[in-house]
Amino acid sequence: MTAADRLTGPLPGLLASDLDGTLLSATSKVSDRTTAALRAARAAGVEVVAATGRSHRTAEPLLTPTGAIRWAICSNGATLFDLQRHEVVSHNFLQATVARSVAALADALPGAGFAWETPDGLFRDPTMATIIEARYGSDPWASRSEPPLLESTDHLIKVLLGHAAYDLDELLAAVAPLLDPSLEVSSSGAAFIEITASGSEKGQALARLCEELAVEQAEALAFGDQINDLGMLQWVRQGYAMANAHPEVLAVTPHRAPHHDDDGVAQVIETLLPQPVPAQQD
Repeated sequence: MTAADRLTGPLPGLLASDLDGTLLSATSKVSDRTTAALRAARAAGVEVVAATGRSHRTAEPLLTPTGAIRWAICSNGATLFDLQRHEVVSHNFLQATVARSVAALADALPGAGFAWETPDGLFRDPTMATIIEARYGSDPWASRSEPPLLESTDHLIKVLLGHAAYDLDELLAAVAPLLDPSLEVSSSGAAFIEITASGSEKGQALARLCEELAVEQAEALAFGDQINDLGMLQWVRQGYAMANAHPEVLAVTPHRAPHHDDDGVAQVIETLLPQPVPAQQD
């Protein structure tokens, strides 16, 4: 990180960070150094927000121990979760007719696998289970294959689409002409397409939250590493791409944070605060 990557201007009113590949280490943890930095920022009056493609179910246990984050934008902006009250504030569901067209991709693209999120949980079909197991060695949705996707289209939060025969770019090219143009289509780094409703994108979700919190756009900064972070990084006053970020993110984001596994977010926060960050004390 160079002097040019340090924040310009006053201390931000709000700091938003992606999780995987950004705030979290390679072991999917918030490190002690990062926890201390987040707490120091919060103590200095900065609103700290998480913005992730993860469901609130998997984000909450990672974030709650920091004691510094109240608001979590989850499922790429389709869910706002209050970590202080441990409750969902809002969901932005896919419209049922659009959701059914997404489910119909199973016929248009033989071999496609689906995972999906509803207020009741995370689910996947057997094809997606096979894809996940082949790529990651385990299946986090192992017991969550019911109800079928077509029976969930009235309350879909997010749909993931994967295919064993396609890489991400090939899959996007094959599916894009078949999708309703109103949908938000992105990726968080895995070789799956992530589909949410119009407006369910991190940048738009962060803008709505800032309006609710009376935080001006010029007072916000953000950290991210993947395509689904671009809207957020470009909306804020100053966006930081992690050193490990996707090439497209690095190409359009002028500021850099060190690698996520080197506590890159914490390193930037430490340069923002008027006082040294104290060692973490639990």
